Amino acid sequence: GLAVVIVLVLGCAAHSKSVTLAHKFKKGQVDKYRFSMDMKMHLPGLPIGPQSMTMKMSTVMKQKVLDVANDGSAVLEVSISDFKISCPQIPDAQAPKMPATSMRMTLSRDGRLLAMEGMDAMMARSQTPGLDFSQLAGQMGCYSVFPEVPIEVGQSWRNTIPMPFDCGEMNVDSTLVAAALPVGNGVASKIKQTYDAYIDFGKIMQAVASSDQVPAEAARIAASMNGGMDMVGWPVLYFSPDRGKLLKANGNMQAVMNIDMPAEAVAQGAPSKLNMKMSMDLNMARI
Repeated sequence: GLAVVIVLVLGCAAHSKSVTLAHKFKKGQVDKYRFSMDMKMHLPGLPIGPQSMTMKMSTVMKQKVLDVANDGSAVLEVSISDFKISCPQIPDAQAPKMPATSMRMTLSRDGRLLAMEGMDAMMARSQTPGLDFSQLAGQMGCYSVFPEVPIEVGQSWRNTIPMPFDCGEMNVDSTLVAAALPVGNGVASKIKQTYDAYIDFGKIMQAVASSDQVPAEAARIAASMNGGMDMVGWPVLYFSPDRGKLLKANGNMQAVMNIDMPAEAVAQGAPSKLNMKMSMDLNMARI
């Protein structure tokens, strides 16, 4: 009986353990992550081309800490390289090529994106108004936003992230599943996230149509498109509180898109509706 009581007490103590989740930065430190994605896409009713596609993609992300402020925030140089993509339905010669890119981010200890250089400049050159990936980029990759207070196992929190072009917002609900699990040679907290979003495709096309680089006729047709895409997903993160960094993550995203095509496009042979279903398995690991 005493043994049972001790086990129960220890179990309750372990369950109620709290951790402080915060990103930790050290000037000059370099971290590398490999990101991979397996995607399946189905486009029924497409008049030309394959109606189903499978794709594999991988890339390497390197993060270098350039400077650390007294409050723990840091300026990071983030580069993406070694981009590889394969799709059985697309010949290798026609596969998209992506050159190495880099940007600078200023992040707080809790993962909030304070400033961003590089991507904003690239989008500015595209002359596409309303395109701001900064909030979304802060949530993606290794930079999940954490509460500023200690979190107990089983406790949840929510972040709401505006999407580019003012086309919607993403709600991200996070729950601390475990405070300390062995991962490789270290210990990590396990965080389960679920998210959902609706993307208004009409607003995206209206913003693109207003670009000076889009021909007037194409812009007029694009601006009359309407519809959207529903997204749901669940990533699982393994974050080391002691080291203050993500060790690995995996997840899945499902998307369903329904778009009504403009009458002018239909008259030229386009389908009246464009429907798509997509599923993506995502993995990220520190290398």
